[in-house]
Amino acid sequence: MRPQNSKRYSAARTAASSIRLGSRGMKGFALIGLALLLVSCDGRVPRLRLVAGALPVDRDVAGALAELLTADTAVAVDLLPLPLEGSAALDAIDRGAADLALVANNVAFRPTVRTVLPVYSSVLHIAYRRGLDASDGQTLLRGATVFAGTPGSPTRAMLERILPRLGLTPAELTFANNLDSGPDVVVVFAPISPDRIDRLSDYELFSLGTPLEIGRGGAVDAVSLMFPQLRPFIIPQGVYGKKTLQPIVTVAVDTVLVGSERLQAATVYDLVERLLALRNALAAERPGWFRALSDDFDQASLTFAAHAGTRAFQRRNAPTVYERFAGVVEAVLTAFVAVGSAMLALFRFARVRRKNRIDRFYRQVLDVRQRLMSESLSEEQRAGLDQRLRLLENEAFDLLMAERLAADESFSIFLSLLGEARRELASHRG
Repeated sequence: MRPQNSKRYSAARTAASSIRLGSRGMKGFALIGLALLLVSCDGRVPRLRLVAGALPVDRDVAGALAELLTADTAVAVDLLPLPLEGSAALDAIDRGAADLALVANNVAFRPTVRTVLPVYSSVLHIAYRRGLDASDGQTLLRGATVFAGTPGSPTRAMLERILPRLGLTPAELTFANNLDSGPDVVVVFAPISPDRIDRLSDYELFSLGTPLEIGRGGAVDAVSLMFPQLRPFIIPQGVYGKKTLQPIVTVAVDTVLVGSERLQAATVYDLVERLLALRNALAAERPGWFRALSDDFDQASLTFAAHAGTRAFQRRNAPTVYERFAGVVEAVLTAFVAVGSAMLALFRFARVRRKNRIDRFYRQVLDVRQRLMSESLSEEQRAGLDQRLRLLENEAFDLLMAERLAADESFSIFLSLLGEARRELASHRG
């Protein structure tokens, strides 16, 4: 269910409590109108401050989000003029200078930050100046000038962690703080964007291996193991023209919209709802970028836990407590009826078996009576029939005590038949 705005509901309840039924009906309607007016006056559109990343592509996406959301009636987003990346953007959220930020999912954890929604996927691009020896990562980076984002950015922190595995130290290369200096190697996370790669016309793309090596312990698997938020990714052949004459194996990470845990759940709920409604508009502007924009995402893969408003939106179609309770009651009643039906069937089966047993005794007693009526019997034959009746009686009582016959009306009928047969036998003797 959607989180509620406490001020709106407080105003509505206060006004509604003043309503009295009966002769004051018209006054009650007037107070209802006043309550609705109070709710609408208090329903100001929340304005959230968004800080964009340092890369131009991140600023473009943030600008598009702010522009589309500002025109909305549920929530508005203002883009802050100063771009910040990674930990700097999270610092702005912590100190209250920003409400939202677009950051890579591999930034360092902050307990006060929550994920609003994954927005788009960023792919690791490793570009090197044409003519450099790119036989392996160690040879490529040793002595090179490298741009890997601003100091403290997730990309630079990732590269610094990987250097020891390549047998290098940070002192063996020089970090550049911007692209304008013309570095030898560029290491950036960015969406697939053929128009922007033209800026690096003098560069080639470095591959972490071949597509067949994925899942076989190669370099891309090592990077994914060190950074669980990253996943193997293949830049298809031809996407970047002559720079991708062969597929480029690399890794990708989700760029997520994060916010302060202090944001109201209702506001974040509205924000998620509007972002998903604008997904087609964003996809039309940048085809293929916004596949990650969905409320159906794996929370276990997030650096930051999902915001309470996001979780509420994900549970919007989930059954309520009463619906779940009704389902449990229905299941219990169904099971009870099934068990009852099975027990009734067993009871009827047992009755049929007992009835079949007593029918055998009926037939034998009737057979004795039939012989008495149709034959002229000797004394020896009459003694044999009498013995047969006694054996039937003993057998019937044995089965009765063993609970294989029921002491019901059927057994009483048998005893009556048995008594009639004995009387008829005695009359023949006389």
